[in-house]
Amino acid sequence: MSFLVLLLVLLILRFTSWRSGFPLDLVNGWCKALSPRCQQWHPLLALAALLSPLLLLWLLDWLIVERAYGLFTLLLHVAVLLLCVGRSDPLGRLFDQLRQALLRNDHQAASLLAERDLGLTTEGPDELRAALQGRMVWETAHGYFIPLFWYLLLGPLGALGYRLLQRGQGFSWPATDWSARLCHALEWLPARMLGLSFALVGRFEQALGALRDYVGNWDKAASLVTTRIALAALGSPEATGAVALDQAHKLLLRALLIWAVVWALISLV
Repeated sequence: MSFLVLLLVLLILRFTSWRSGFPLDLVNGWCKALSPRCQQWHPLLALAALLSPLLLLWLLDWLIVERAYGLFTLLLHVAVLLLCVGRSDPLGRLFDQLRQALLRNDHQAASLLAERDLGLTTEGPDELRAALQGRMVWETAHGYFIPLFWYLLLGPLGALGYRLLQRGQGFSWPATDWSARLCHALEWLPARMLGLSFALVGRFEQALGALRDYVGNWDKAASLVTTRIALAALGSPEATGAVALDQAHKLLLRALLIWAVVWALISLV
């Protein structure tokens, strides 16, 4: 079932207009609606309120499995995953304007677009290249890889739980600190698993050397870990402009293919 769910979600993301998931960002809407009501609550109570949709999802999933397992379960899981994928479309339109500017060798325009759209302030083409590759890697990691990882391990509850925590740390309210801690815990393992897949599809020795530096390190943010390992796997500082973006794009697609193949084999076994 899980492999079929992943296949359907990937087809929807690739061939429909829902490239950034479900049209309504219900997870972010829930966090926005909840945040002003919980300002004076105890942090753990606010965290419980943030994660309360998990109880509703568990009940709904249990009822469907008991009464109508099959198509309705498939549709529920696909819908939840579409709610949990990132909204930025890093492998698509997020970098389209930047790529067009880089194809024209207009690095000044690209720098302005990176600052306006991504909040990246850089000096020089090399710094811009590394910053854009890193942002593409991290947006893809937390937008696609990490929710899929927890879906495969824990089902739709795992994917939705991660996305709620990830969105929850973006608001100023009592649950922010707890959301950030739990989100970091959920990102720790998949970030390193993703780094391993970068090593398998990129420059193996360089990426594996970077991965060794972070395997036992709990404190480093997952964004830093995935970015550093990906840049080591790419290992081509001479590549600039749109070529550098295309290289990062191909690395991410190959890493996604590795995960898909591994899970297909597990499903068959």
